[in-house]
Amino acid sequence: MKSISELRKETTKKDFIVDNLMKSQGLYFLVARPKVGKSLLALQLANSIATGTPFLGFGVRIDI
Repeated sequence: MKSISELRKETTKKDFIVDNLMKSQGLYFLVARPKVGKSLLALQLANSIATGTPFLGFGVRIDI
């Protein structure tokens, strides 16, 4: 059982995987016209998250 203050701390915690772009508990859609590079963008994002390297200039956290 957790107190209200403990729950508030957990919910206000900014748990970004990609700084100011992607939260760990989020649901994201990558939508665009065919053949514009969605797959390549998704692969680059996955590689950045897996290796901890910056993605498009945004810092990546892998310790979450």
